[in-house]
Amino acid sequence: MPRWSQGASAAAAGEKQPLLGAPPPPLPPSPPTPPRLSALDAACCVVDLFGVFPVLALPRALLACGWAGAALALAVVALQGYTARLLGRSWLLARGALPRWTAARRRSPYAALAELAFGARGRRVASAFLHTAVFGSYVPDLLFAAQNMQLVGRRLWELEDAGLSFCVWLVALGLLLCPMLWLGSPKDQKWVTGVSVGLVVAVAALTWACVAHAPWPPRRPPPAPLPSLPPPTLQAAALAYGNLVFQFDAHPALLTVQVDMADPRRLGHAIAASYTLSASLALITTLLAGLLRPGSAGRADVLQALPGSPPLYAAVLLATLQILLSTVVGGSALFQDLEQRLRISPDFSWRRAALRVSLLAGAVLLALASPRLPLVMGLLGAAVTGPLSLVLPPLLHARLLSRLHARALPPDDPDDDADGDDAK
Repeated sequence: MPRWSQGASAAAAGEKQPLLGAPPPPLPPSPPTPPRLSALDAACCVVDLFGVFPVLALPRALLACGWAGAALALAVVALQGYTARLLGRSWLLARGALPRWTAARRRSPYAALAELAFGARGRRVASAFLHTAVFGSYVPDLLFAAQNMQLVGRRLWELEDAGLSFCVWLVALGLLLCPMLWLGSPKDQKWVTGVSVGLVVAVAALTWACVAHAPWPPRRPPPAPLPSLPPPTLQAAALAYGNLVFQFDAHPALLTVQVDMADPRRLGHAIAASYTLSASLALITTLLAGLLRPGSAGRADVLQALPGSPPLYAAVLLATLQILLSTVVGGSALFQDLEQRLRISPDFSWRRAALRVSLLAGAVLLALASPRLPLVMGLLGAAVTGPLSLVLPPLLHARLLSRLHARALPPDDPDDDADGDDAK
């Protein structure tokens, strides 16, 4: 073999790696992708937001409207679902046109849409409605849970003044709720929503069993198969409308759920499934209560009109637990918006815990001052939740479409003070 050939072979053998055509060095491992919500997870979040209120608190308002209550319920629920889908489509439009701008405002998407459509003044108005609706929803949640626990104490001891007082239960439930509020956004609360949906179905089934098998009071025959319900009045219809709007309103937290979805375009499927399930449970309970227990129409809670039994106590306890879990996801939109304004990190910190505990303490104090549950739900639904869920979504969608066609959107550049931590 020639010497030059031997030298070339030795040089080639001595090289650990060829100089030309070498494979590129391995890339560093990418950070783990944060967990996202599927369409099923999003549907569970929405059902969790509705909770047991449509099952237990809605029958009274619908029965007061007579047989027209069912038609009113279907109309309001269909309208709520339609505006919810409009809200989700509006966020998809904004995200498609301004991906960086919307990514910097993932913690306050509803206010961001209002700002994009109507400027800074629109953001302030939407934020005011959002904060009032979410904070105000804590009041009926705490009232309902405290009334349920007081009911268990009275029925167990068969005394009107037995057990802990209503005010003590409010404070105790507030303390129990504090650690659960420290969780982050809906994508960190999958187990909460899964358990909550199971509790809603279990409470509905137990309520149906209690209504169907409860003994009739002595000296009172069962009602006719089709009892005569009172004709609807304007006051009853207004109160039922307010309760329906309040109890089937997921709009304040809906965009927060959509932001955490793996495929935000599937929000419509989640809305359809969740509204159908919750409305069906509510209407079945109303039908059973109207046919079998007409005396329940005078109570704010269906369970309060039923005699004590183990299934009743189980339903009360499970309903109380579900209400506490529902407030965790329901308050996420308010908490994240305020935390972004105060520049609080999305990671767990004492500042985040202190802010959320302070808001809960204020809700407990407000609940102590306003113990009338149906009136609170009706006022919140008509005054705050109605504009937030029925008026603003169509306006935002129409305004965004107009600005997109006119190419009048701002540049896709997040502000300096925007918090883009969730854009990863």
